[in-house]
Amino acid sequence: MVKDAESHAEDDRKKQQVIEARNQADNLIYTTEKTLRDVGAGVDAVLKGDIENRVQELKKVMDSDDAETIKRATEALATASHKLAEQLYAQKTQAQGGGAGQQAQPDAGGQESKGRKDDDDVVDADYTEVK
Repeated sequence: MVKDAESHAEDDRKKQQVIEARNQADNLIYTTEKTLRDVGAGVDAVLKGDIENRVQELKKVMDSDDAETIKRATEALATASHKLAEQLYAQKTQAQGGGAGQQAQPDAGGQESKGRKDDDDVVDADYTEVK
């Protein structure tokens, strides 16, 4: 039985790599399609078309038993989805008025004040501990 397991170890390793590649591909397809649905028309049409084409290509190769082919198609989709994320981030920062000029500045105590005003109605109170 041990000899049989040792003789099939290489086949098992290859099957495991294919399964892992398929799982990664499936997760990326799901998240990419969900992002496209959530964003809707807020995406450049050319970029959206490119991403949809890469999703379809990846779905086609997921049935193959070649882990490297699946990984290459997954990487191609990941690259396209990164461009989508960059575009969405740029849109978000533009909608927030740039955001780059509103960095946290340290206050007198060395703490960063993240847009906190000095008139926050903070009340200091004394207390005594009752035992």
